[in-house]
Amino acid sequence: EGTYEDWKKVAGFHYRSHRVAFIQKIFVLKRKDRVCGAIVYTSPTVNASGRSQVFQPKNMEELNEKLARIARVVVHPKYRTIGAGVKLVHDSLPLCGKPYVEMIAVMAR
Repeated sequence: EGTYEDWKKVAGFHYRSHRVAFIQKIFVLKRKDRVCGAIVYTSPTVNASGRSQVFQPKNMEELNEKLARIARVVVHPKYRTIGAGVKLVHDSLPLCGKPYVEMIAVMAR
């Protein structure tokens, strides 16, 4: 698990704002003591198109209890194209503590 300070070390390499609200967990990928990448899990937004087709919580409490959102995945440019982003997602999903995780992605493959 990582910290907000870890996230700030690589946040500037993300194409969107580095400000993230309602953080639940942060995980980092390190080489020795250097932060090479980070993934930020946040509370879900109130509405997301597509979510209602597969998940219909009774209230916001249930939504926050069962769902997390991947808000940012960022890898330092030096460590891109070697699967670091995939590793961050794959390795952190079982550790995020929620049965459901959503990701609304612009650049995902």
